[in-house]
Amino acid sequence: MIYVWHTNAAGRSVNFLISGNSQAIISSSERVITPFQMKSFHGSNELQLIARAPECHVNEDQHRGWDSSHIVLFTPTSNVWVQGDGFSFLEPNRLLFVSNNVEPRIVRSLLKSSMLGSAATNAPGASNQLMKIFSDWAVFNAESNTARYFGDVHVIDIQLDVT
Repeated sequence: MIYVWHTNAAGRSVNFLISGNSQAIISSSERVITPFQMKSFHGSNELQLIARAPECHVNEDQHRGWDSSHIVLFTPTSNVWVQGDGFSFLEPNRLLFVSNNVEPRIVRSLLKSSMLGSAATNAPGASNQLMKIFSDWAVFNAESNTARYFGDVHVIDIQLDVT
């Protein structure tokens, strides 16, 4: 297991926990972990996100992980679920790039918008509905809990279907 710690005024907490059943040492700072699992924590060690892939190259000196394999990400309650092919994670910036065939599913009730504030929705049962997003690639920011989608973006929602 690899632990990535964060120290602040409140003390030391875990940011990421990387684990797998086996590892192949490539160099003094690089290894390949199979199967790969990463747990991301936020605030007071609250589990934020789980990522799983068949394998992941990890470079501890450069604080990054990557692979061309399929990756699946989800929240502990499965309110957000993402899959894609090929990924790169930059730990200092808490950025995850998914490079191909990105397919998130998000429970609508989790969505927030500063532009809409607390605007009401006309969608029946909107809190349990899924929003589906398809794109060529995406960037997920674990620090701000935001996602940006790029290339042939297609959004399917109970109220709209946008390309």
